[in-house]
This record gives sequence, structure tokens and C-alpha cells, in this order.
Amino acid sequence: MDSPINFKAPELYLNRELSQLEFNFRVLAQAQNPSVPLLERLRFMCICISNLDEFFEVQVAILRHHVEFGDALAGADGIPPSELLPRLRLRALELVTAQYALWNDVLLPEMEREGIHFVSNEKWTIKQQ
Repeated sequence: MDSPINFKAPELYLNRELSQLEFNFRVLAQAQNPSVPLLERLRFMCICISNLDEFFEVQVAILRHHVEFGDALAGADGIPPSELLPRLRLRALELVTAQYALWNDVLLPEMEREGIHFVSNEKWTIKQQ
């Protein structure tokens, strides 16, 4: 006879914040996929960047608040926020590094080959009247 499932066992649960970062890696994978049309790849890249901004503005801010004010309890996954924050930082750095590599080494050169150019704001001028 099987023993009953312990629904409080941390190994049964995924961490919400780590899962969100992994989702963004999957979005970035779409941007890295050469079979996806170029501008769609750019769109996936932008979604990934926007998601990461919101992730830090909301989820990481909440975790930092919990740690700072002493109410940092571990979630169902058993990972306390004080341990989770460094793990999130390392994984987010990997994501940002991959984003920059994709942008600089792949998407920007491919767009330039297709005649799509970005104007640097350094070249913009405001004419005084």
C-alpha cells in the first residue's frame, strides 16, 4: 500500500521566481531561433527584456522587502528569500549576458544586413530658434 503524499514536502513545489526566470529563458530561445522571422525575434527579445524589468520591479522588490523587514519566510518550495535572492541574481545575470550576446552578435548584424539601422541618440540634435 502506498504511503500518503506529504503535500508540505518542498520537493513537490517549484519556486515561483526561479520559474519566471526560466520562462524568460524560453522566450529568449525564441529570439535565438534562426527559423523565426527576424523582426519576430526582435519582438521576443523585447518581451524578454520587458519581463525581466517587471520581475525586478515587483518580485525581487517584494523579496528584498521581506528580507529587510525580517518577515522572510520560506515558501512552499522551502527556499528562504535570503537564499533565493543570490540565486535569482546569478540566473538573471546569465539571462542578461545571453540577451546582450544575442543583440550584439546576432540580431543587430542581421538587421543591418537587411537594411534596418538604429540611430544613436548621440546624433540627435535640437535646433535652437
